[in-house]
Amino acid sequence: MNSIKVQVDQIKSYPNMMLYVLTTCALMLTLAIQGTIQGNLQVTHFFYAFLACIAFAVWAIADLKARQSRKNQS
Repeated sequence: MNSIKVQVDQIKSYPNMMLYVLTTCALMLTLAIQGTIQGNLQVTHFFYAFLACIAFAVWAIADLKARQSRKNQS
C-alpha cells in the first residue's frame, strides 16, 4: 500500500508523466498497426520512437525544474 502512495506522489510531482506514458503507448500501437498493414514491421522503428518519447519526457522534466527554480528565485 505504501508503494502505491509513493508512486501516486511521484506522478503528482511530474503532472505530464501520464501524458508521456500514454503518448508512448499510442505511438507504439500506431507503429505496430502501420507496420503490420504495410508488412514492414521493424524493431528499429520502435527503438527510434521510444528514444524520441524519452527525449521529450526528459526535456519536459528539465523545463519543469527550471521553471520551478526560476519561480522560487523571484
